[in-house]
Amino acid sequence: MPSVSNIEHKGTIETIKDNKITVRFTALSACASCHARSYCSASEMEDKIVEVNNSSGEFSTGESVNINLALNQGFKALLIGYVYPFLVVFVALVILSVAGVKELFAGLLSLSLLVPYYLVVAYLKKDINKKFQFTIQKILP
Repeated sequence: MPSVSNIEHKGTIETIKDNKITVRFTALSACASCHARSYCSASEMEDKIVEVNNSSGEFSTGESVNINLALNQGFKALLIGYVYPFLVVFVALVILSVAGVKELFAGLLSLSLLVPYYLVVAYLKKDINKKFQFTIQKILP
């Protein structure tokens, strides 16, 4: 049962190399269990792969496990992926509109700022990944 302080997903170990365990899990959107999901574009199921540092040696390939991420780290990911880019676009749009730039150009310029934002995020990917520490747990029978 998932803890309130953790985000938990059930996954399968794909590879174990050195002290890194690669786990594949299916991330479900909140409405993926809805009976009308086949008619709605909002529902999504997506396979994700994460690497977990673990030197215990108690896991094997193909084993079902739980992957956990602290809730506050999930919020950090939400900020980096959605909130900060929204703020970049919104603030740029307001500043450009106040400066008298035509709406079309203000909108296009605001949206174009997402390119450098995500390039910086991609450049800092290794540093960002260090801040997100997944833990792995065996699923008890």
